Amino acid sequence: MSNIPLVIMMVKGSLPMTISLAIYQSDHIAQRFTTVGYIMAMIAFFSMVMLPRAKYLEGLVLNILATCLGSALSLLTMYCGIKARQHTTTPASTASYNGPQAAVCAIWFFCTQWAAGTLRAKVPVLQNCVYMFSVMTMITMTYAPRFHTMGQAISLVVELLEIFFIAFGIATGVSLLIFPMTTRMVLFRKQTDYFAALRDFLAKQSAYYQALGTLEPPVSGQIAGEGDVVEERPFPEREALSESLNQLIALHMELYTDTISAKREIAHGKLNADDLHQLFRAFRTILTPMAGIKTIIHLFDGIDSERPIVQREKGARSDQRATRQRELRHFWSHVMSEMREPFREIEQVIDEGLQHAAAVLEYIPNQNKTPDVECQRPGSPTFADYMGRKIRAFRGRQSELLNTCIEENEGVTSASNLKYAYIFFQAKNLMSTVAAAVYELVLFADSKREDGTMQRERLVLPHTHHFTSHLQHLTSEQPDIHASQAADLTETGCQGKKTTRIKLHDHHHLPPQNRWERYTDHLRAVSRLLRSKESAFGLRMALAAFTVGILAYLEKTWTFYYQQRLIWPLIVILVAINVASGESTFKLAAQIMGATAAMGTCYLCWYIVDGKPAGVLVLTWLAFFFLSYGFIKIPKLFAVWLCILVPIVAIIGIALQSEKLGHDTIVATGQEDYPVYLSAPYRLLSVLAGAFIAYVWTLFPYPITDRGLLGDKLGDILLLLAQFYDCGHSIASLKLRGLVQGEGMVTLDSPTNTGGGVAGRLARTQERLFQRIMTLIPPSRMHALFQRFDVPIGGCFPVGSYMSIMQEAMSIMNYINLLIYSTHSWPSLSHSSTSTMVLASVSTHSRQMTSALLLLSASIKHGTPLPPYYQAPTAVDFSPLWNEELHAQSPQVSARSGDKDAVQCSWATVQMVTDASNAALARMIMQVRDLVGEVNFYSEGEVKYVLVGTRE
Repeated sequence: MSNIPLVIMMVKGSLPMTISLAIYQSDHIAQRFTTVGYIMAMIAFFSMVMLPRAKYLEGLVLNILATCLGSALSLLTMYCGIKARQHTTTPASTASYNGPQAAVCAIWFFCTQWAAGTLRAKVPVLQNCVYMFSVMTMITMTYAPRFHTMGQAISLVVELLEIFFIAFGIATGVSLLIFPMTTRMVLFRKQTDYFAALRDFLAKQSAYYQALGTLEPPVSGQIAGEGDVVEERPFPEREALSESLNQLIALHMELYTDTISAKREIAHGKLNADDLHQLFRAFRTILTPMAGIKTIIHLFDGIDSERPIVQREKGARSDQRATRQRELRHFWSHVMSEMREPFREIEQVIDEGLQHAAAVLEYIPNQNKTPDVECQRPGSPTFADYMGRKIRAFRGRQSELLNTCIEENEGVTSASNLKYAYIFFQAKNLMSTVAAAVYELVLFADSKREDGTMQRERLVLPHTHHFTSHLQHLTSEQPDIHASQAADLTETGCQGKKTTRIKLHDHHHLPPQNRWERYTDHLRAVSRLLRSKESAFGLRMALAAFTVGILAYLEKTWTFYYQQRLIWPLIVILVAINVASGESTFKLAAQIMGATAAMGTCYLCWYIVDGKPAGVLVLTWLAFFFLSYGFIKIPKLFAVWLCILVPIVAIIGIALQSEKLGHDTIVATGQEDYPVYLSAPYRLLSVLAGAFIAYVWTLFPYPITDRGLLGDKLGDILLLLAQFYDCGHSIASLKLRGLVQGEGMVTLDSPTNTGGGVAGRLARTQERLFQRIMTLIPPSRMHALFQRFDVPIGGCFPVGSYMSIMQEAMSIMNYINLLIYSTHSWPSLSHSSTSTMVLASVSTHSRQMTSALLLLSASIKHGTPLPPYYQAPTAVDFSPLWNEELHAQSPQVSARSGDKDAVQCSWATVQMVTDASNAALARMIMQVRDLVGEVNFYSEGEVKYVLVGTRE
């Protein structure tokens, strides 16, 4: 049953190409489109009918606009070429080839492909539109030198427009009528999986806490004495918890993009766009404290598992650390012996709360449909009251337990005592916060049941601001290829109480002072575009396409281009050209094997049924059906699957065309007609030639390696992380100082995202930075995966160090996310001299952390060595503030135990976040120093030397 949606998608994905080939059996279609009708199958494929309805219709509009733009430019190119012919020949001339006409068309061809490649790299979401535009211009501009009059040119463009729009019509019919699928259906399926993933995470977290409750837990990264061999003892509970959290975060990012699309969709259902938005915010509210479990994991591990064993402390420092670890385990064991039952109860309540919300919102069947008001099972009307009582009971037992535990651990020093108190408060606060977040989700679900939302379905219409925000995202953000370009041009500063967006200083130009300088300053955008990485990629793409396209403009080869249908290598080049050399190497090998397998498939499809069209179409559909599996499961290998699809469409399409029109008709048009046993290897060679040419222009004149791109992406991540860290500490400082009252957090596309408050502006900036960081993570991991296919020249690439740095960066981001989320329930600190001193230390530490992250970003991106003796900033010590409040004997303070507990929780959170972030930064500095070295000064006699990049 779980594979039924996959099979449905495979059937749906295989139908448009099959229908496009089958429709050519119509006499009217065959006579109208003659030898270019087989292009219809490729256009139907590029329409992407497997996308949900909203995404498909959005892409359809953009594809139509791109096709029309390509047609207009094609007519302009043909007009210029025909005018060049008329100006260089006499009216009575009958020569077929004209050099000036071919040269003009070649220039237009090269420039349009350059522009298309640049746009494809600049705005990756328009990739399919670029495909439509490029296919249209490639066909028309390479055929343009054959035309003598505009009537012939217009006839070809109209014919291609009809082919494109018939393909669009076929794809639209399949998308809307055959197994229709909406974005909301996809979103609801993922939300159901998300509920299950949350419950699975809770179960694994409970197992992890129970494992820590033993006296000698198998902590990962055990500390050995000097001279001992450091062994990694397995800790399956920890590994399972980390894996579950990673899967939860990945699923959450999918929910983010699907929620945005679902809110723009017209549908018939129960939950409207605002409900989906609130549900996503509830999910994020639950995930943020869940991700905070990493702080507990790192503290109990004592050292990050990603850190190399050779860098761990040995000797006396190792013995001291082992002692602290034993004290910490003993303290936690005692805490868990007392808190095991309360933790188990609150975890059970949280799990039941997730079941209740999923049942009420109809993601899972409601097992408790009886209207018994006394029932407290998930799904009952009174479950929210029951859950609220359980949460209050859990919170009420914590303060007395903490005091008891600290008093019984008299052998521990005061500093350690406070550290253990921080750990306890952090673990308790995380569990309590998750429970409160799930409780809010339960209240939201009950409100939808009480207001009648879940009683019946209705027409759901999107709001206007959902479309406007989407247009802003398309025009302002670059979520994939070379997103660092935008990060280099502008910075989002988060200093103190304001959020600013400033342009970087230009060390070659002072600010313009007069009208002429201001006017000419805008012209510099042209030079910036031409020297950008996007333009370089567009130039490579244009050169690769022109390597084949030039055959259509030379007198000795232009007939060969037309006879052998060399448009197919151009289509392969269009998709196969890539930015990185390692990925291109892998894909080239896969394309060779895939195209060869496609040729064998074509032999089977044709000769098993002896070339009968009905049997050939059935077997071809079966081939498309299995090929759709690759497009669905591994979309990253799009170019590989296309190199399998192109030979099938070309060989079978041309063979069916020849069978329908006849050999003489095909030859009369100027194209060669081969039997299948010859056509198949010829088409295979053309496809492989296109893939090889794309690979050559990826490496020439110099390769852009996945290793270099990984460093660039990692540098961009650290740059954005520095801004993100600054925003997070600004929000926390404002809250602790009492300068923010009642300003909640908002998300990027929220309708209430227009507040002018300080926290609102900081929150919007933080949200944008978070999304940009998360957008850079998948391509960074892909570069790390494909770098192994780069040409092995020189020493090995330290991919482990790069991945460790990225892991540390993600840990810091998770800590700051937890810090920002925790500010919701924080009270303001008292205005004492101690609190002022501590807050000043926090601000200083935040600036130092931001500066350090920016320095590491520049070093890892450009390979510049670190300054000598560079170390991480000193961690902030909250113990003076803790002792001041802990020893206060004021009756008012003791009466307000709830506020006191909230203050202690806020201190514990800030202390844990700063300590964990500081430790992660220290490890990151060590890793970066190992990669780029540091500047080292030494003298020999009276001569001083500066060694740059030394590793020793």
